[in-house]
Amino acid sequence: MFRAHLSFVFIFFTAFTFGQITFVDVVPDSCVCVTAVPSVSNALTSYWDLDNDAVNDFSIESSSNYSNCNLGFETTALNALGSNSVAGDAPTAGNNSAFMLNAGDAINTQPSWVSQTWLRLFSHFTGFYGTYWAMVPGTYKYAGIKFYSGTTLYYGWIRLNVEVSCGVAKVIVTEYAYSTSSIQAGLGSTTSVKEYNKDNEFEVFPNPNNGSFNIKFKDNHFIKSLSINNVMGQEVKLVEAPSSELNITGLSKGVYFVKVNYSDRTRFRKIVVE
Repeated sequence: MFRAHLSFVFIFFTAFTFGQITFVDVVPDSCVCVTAVPSVSNALTSYWDLDNDAVNDFSIESSSNYSNCNLGFETTALNALGSNSVAGDAPTAGNNSAFMLNAGDAINTQPSWVSQTWLRLFSHFTGFYGTYWAMVPGTYKYAGIKFYSGTTLYYGWIRLNVEVSCGVAKVIVTEYAYSTSSIQAGLGSTTSVKEYNKDNEFEVFPNPNNGSFNIKFKDNHFIKSLSINNVMGQEVKLVEAPSSELNITGLSKGVYFVKVNYSDRTRFRKIVVE
């Protein structure tokens, strides 16, 4: 039996902060997805550095192992690294299950936390296990997390879609958020519950582009500055007083981030110059 094990580190994200809360829009959605055929098994592990400090905080695993649909199993898991943890319980040894949270559920008051959790497992011998039932595309739930960045403890959530069936194991992540204070799944802090239409703040077009592109703002009155940064975080271009629409030229091939500093938050968007 051939077993392929793939591993990658999640790198690109779109982040913006409201007060103490940092939201990260995963661009594009991350699919930790595997499929298997008779006599072939596959596994994939994705490592997540949520606060971009060069230390991985969590891993997401998907695996499919079977010879036919009467044997073997498929699994999806969310595991905490180091002294971090996931909101969940441990009904039996080795069978920890992540809580399936809804928007508005408080994270910091979850009743129990564990380091390793099944999202969903499908055994061809015993059936399903785990709280994350197979969901139709576009339907998502939240996993509660807490992690350390240095000595600072953060509470947060990861928005997930999970699917397991005969020969298929998938975890799709669309966004996550974290805060040093109390936080609610899908919303924000318990003292300021809002949802933000981040897609309408500004648009970049065309993207990808040839080094020349436009940035158009829905409202530029609260923008303090705009810069273009490379993947190392180095500033390559600065616009101190952005107008409602800008034309940026002269970038060489590569991946960059448009960084917009508003009066109350910072917003990033990835661009590709081909």
